[in-house]
Amino acid sequence: MNSSRELLHEKVLELKRTELDLSLQHWYNYELFTWQWWIKFTYLIIPIFLFYKLLDRKRSFEILTYGLMISLMATIIDIIGCDFILWNYKIRLLPVGFFLIHDVIFIPIVSMLIFQYNSSWKAFITANIILSAIGAYIEEPIAVLINIYEPIAWKHTYSFFLFFAMTVICKYITIRLSRKKDL
Repeated sequence: MNSSRELLHEKVLELKRTELDLSLQHWYNYELFTWQWWIKFTYLIIPIFLFYKLLDRKRSFEILTYGLMISLMATIIDIIGCDFILWNYKIRLLPVGFFLIHDVIFIPIVSMLIFQYNSSWKAFITANIILSAIGAYIEEPIAVLINIYEPIAWKHTYSFFLFFAMTVICKYITIRLSRKKDL
């Protein structure tokens, strides 16, 4: 019984090594410096520049706490989605971390700016409904069209609800944490 377990474990490791090798080859030969790669690179630079210019430094702790939670949630969701083959990223900025640009830079920065400029719940929810719709029904289909993103067992409407729920949950937690900090 134990030898079957070890054989299966070795097979999994062998497949992981093969996947890594193929992934690195694909990235180097078919992803790096393509026009789609440059689009992803732009998604990295522009939000960072805008965030640096627009951040309300007086509220930076609260805003960055919110952004880190958004980033963590988005990363976990992306890892689950990719591991369960619900979607796939055809172009990656780096050969590892398929989620880097959207989950760690783009989504958190856009979300933090909405959080910063919409302090009332009503304005925040309205802004995030619009953001979720743009992300799910405009940005994702464009990413599919230009061959960066591939939904496999996923619909854009699922993304809409996930984006929206993620922002509301993170705002609620951030507010709760901020109140405890002030006590």
